[in-house]
Amino acid sequence: MARARWTRHHGHLSTTRTEKAGDHVILSGVNPAMTLPSWLYTVNPLQGDCQPILTGHAINPQNGRDDGPQPLAWTRTNDRRRVFFTTAGHPEDFRND
Repeated sequence: MARARWTRHHGHLSTTRTEKAGDHVILSGVNPAMTLPSWLYTVNPLQGDCQPILTGHAINPQNGRDDGPQPLAWTRTNDRRRVFFTTAGHPEDFRND
């Protein structure tokens, strides 16, 4: 089974700057350059057939680490089913169109 696991995040007071990681129909109409209140999770390396479509960079990480860009949203296929996953999900994230 292909999966991703998170190992840590960059602190509850950090935010995330996003950028497009690939062309995908899911991002149609979405501005890929956003700043989200979510703290960025460290999830690399993704496993299996996971394809990142949005990456994030921690802004002002409280843990002092710069783990480089991390996948923030990705897709994969599981037994012909299409799967979407994101580590974003802070309540304030949903105020961002």
